[in-house]
Amino acid sequence: MKQPATTAPDFLVVDKHVALNPVARAIARQAMRSAFTTFQIKLYQLADGERVPEDCQAAAKCLAVATAVLELQGRTDTVDMRVIAGGMGALTDVASTGWLWRTRHATAVDEALKRAHAAYDQAPARVVQLAHLKVHELERRMAQQVTA
Repeated sequence: MKQPATTAPDFLVVDKHVALNPVARAIARQAMRSAFTTFQIKLYQLADGERVPEDCQAAAKCLAVATAVLELQGRTDTVDMRVIAGGMGALTDVASTGWLWRTRHATAVDEALKRAHAAYDQAPARVVQLAHLKVHELERRMAQQVTA
């Protein structure tokens, strides 16, 4: 599978071998933590009106997987879920304007990413894996609808 071009690639791909190996999982978590931190800093450096399709799509996928993690754990009516939904709403707004970034969205997306990262860290590996599969299936169905 070809990885999309983005400045936040660690949000998007987790190799199946990583899920099976505890050492590889620890290394992947550290890489994800670094990617989160780098991207969260970048959020505040983006210029108002800058086109950011890849960054926002990567962040949206990260938030979608975190949402699925919380859903699989029965944590749908929580502050974490509401904050993540707020971040997703900000990203949806960016998408609706042709991927033009607005600095007013930085805090909402940053806070959502913090909650998403915490959800990943606290969830068992199997739950995270199932969440990735759930989001992948949703993406597949959406792609089919677009081509139909």
